[in-house]
Amino acid sequence: MSDPQIDDIRARLEAATPGPWMVDPDDAAVVMRPDERHPNGWDGVMIAVAKGGEMEATFIADLIAHAPTDLAFLLSRLESAEARIAKARAVWVGPDSLPAHSAGSAMFAALTEGTDHE
Repeated sequence: MSDPQIDDIRARLEAATPGPWMVDPDDAAVVMRPDERHPNGWDGVMIAVAKGGEMEATFIADLIAHAPTDLAFLLSRLESAEARIAKARAVWVGPDSLPAHSAGSAMFAALTEGTDHE
């Protein structure tokens, strides 16, 4: 079963300007895609400009620049973890019931806590 919030995150990631994104080496508050020539002559397409104090803007820009890669990595890890949970569930649980052994029940509960398998 799919989680609508995860589906929304995946959709936003797929709809975003393709990467790679990076912090502009000439302005640490600017996030850009460096692989295209912009009409004004500089290399790259501006993705975002972070506001705030100099250090704060630098940290925000770094977060934004890494967001697509970080989100793709985390979504992949989530998908892998959910697959392992489903596999463990198939081993420990019959199609319609929890395992009879109390340790198995506790393990299943721990593995599926916060998932749609509860």
